[in-house]
Amino acid sequence: MTYPESEYLSCITLARMYDSSRDEIKETVIELKAKGHVIDTLNWGKQGKLKVHGKQFRTALLREYGEGGMSK
Repeated sequence: MTYPESEYLSCITLARMYDSSRDEIKETVIELKAKGHVIDTLNWGKQGKLKVHGKQFRTALLREYGEGGMSK
């Protein structure tokens, strides 16, 4: 599977990529940002759905959790 790293991705898309749930992705983004990782986010559409910068999210995950990702 290839990762489209230069785009903003919805939490649902990231959840599918990382075998997780949308809520877990949101919590992980908030936790990583609180720890000082740089992750750009957008609130998209009328409902303000969260979109996350794919490459920054993946980089922050690797730095924080290593190759195992969020499963650790």
